[in-house]
Amino acid sequence: MTDRIQIVGAGIGGLTLAIALARKGCVVEVTEQAKSPSPVGAGIQLGPNATRVLVGLGLLDRIKSVATNVIKTTTSGLKHIKVNAKLPLQANAAAPWLCIHRAELHAQLLSAATALGVPVYWGKPFNAAQAEASRLVAADGLWSAVRAASGDASLPQPTGHWAWRCLLPRTAVPQAWLGAAVTACFAHKCHLVMYPVQLAGVAMLNVVAFTPSGSIDARDFRWAGAT
Repeated sequence: MTDRIQIVGAGIGGLTLAIALARKGCVVEVTEQAKSPSPVGAGIQLGPNATRVLVGLGLLDRIKSVATNVIKTTTSGLKHIKVNAKLPLQANAAAPWLCIHRAELHAQLLSAATALGVPVYWGKPFNAAQAEASRLVAADGLWSAVRAASGDASLPQPTGHWAWRCLLPRTAVPQAWLGAAVTACFAHKCHLVMYPVQLAGVAMLNVVAFTPSGSIDARDFRWAGAT
């Protein structure tokens, strides 16, 4: 394919698509409204369905170098860390279950896209009047400018839950919480998930708690930043 493809959004989705298209010989570029990449976000779990994609793109080894290979999951009470069940999270070692900080995953994808010659233009918000590529791909997130420009006025709908996220240094948490496992703690109408990640070589524990959010208007942009 010789027609130029413009991907709007240099996030995880946009960069992954850019890598896949470039490996197929497509002429592709990525534009992003942020002025530069920054280490934002928290932990992400990559199940076998995701790591198989990384295998296909030749990226699994480099992603594994900054990820934690998780071997099991546990469910426990919040107060006593009593293990109720242990379940394996992977059936195929070739497509492992990984836990990774979003910034580490993004950095590896950006490096791989750049190595393939994909230009990434930072500080370039989408402008429908200036779009020149023969094909345009919207990868610009929750409040997509491309979707809005296409005439789709629909808005993302809140699920009715908050996701409260934090990262803790592994040296600051009880030893019982550590290990190569995803730990899930359940309570009435809420639950908490913990798993290991690393950021810039520092071992950390990613913690995310899900609670009911009450009534939220989809037109209120503030709810997006709180999840």
